[in-house]
Amino acid sequence: MKKKGLVAMGLAGVMTIGMCVPVLADTDVTSDKGTGDAKITYTEPEVYSVTIPATITMASADTKQDISILVAQDTLKLASGKKLRITSSVDTDLNLVMTEKDNTTTINAEVTKPNTDSNYFDKDHKNPVKYEIQKPSTVDYAGEYTGTITFTVSEDTGV
Repeated sequence: MKKKGLVAMGLAGVMTIGMCVPVLADTDVTSDKGTGDAKITYTEPEVYSVTIPATITMASADTKQDISILVAQDTLKLASGKKLRITSSVDTDLNLVMTEKDNTTTINAEVTKPNTDSNYFDKDHKNPVKYEIQKPSTVDYAGEYTGTITFTVSEDTGV
C-alpha cells in the first residue's frame, strides 16, 4: 500500500512541476500586441505492397514461363518523383542455373528481363513487371530441376 501512495505522490509532483513550466514556442508575441506564425507540418507516409511469386512451376510442354511482379494499385503512395525499381540476381547474365533435385546435374534457362523503362512502379506506372524464363534448350537427364531468382525492390529517383 505504501508503494501505491509513493507512486501517486510522485506522479502528482511531476504533474505540478509540468504545469509550472512555460510553454516553449518559436515565436513570441509581446504585450504591444502583434502577430506570430506557427508552422504546421503534415507527413503522409510512403505505402506500397509488392507481390513477388514464391514459386513458379514450368511445365515441360511450356516454351516459356512469365514471372509477373505486381504492386497493390490501391495502396501505392510514394514521394514525388520516386519509383520502386525491380531488379534481380539474373539481370546481368540473363541465365538461371537450375540443379536436379537428387543430383548435381545442372541446366541453364535463358531469362528475359524487362526494359529499364518498364521495370518500375510509380504513381502513373502500375503495370506488372514481367520477367520471362525460356525452356532450357538442352536437358540430358529426366528429373525435377530448381533454381532461384532473388528479386530486389528499391526506391529510385531516376528512370
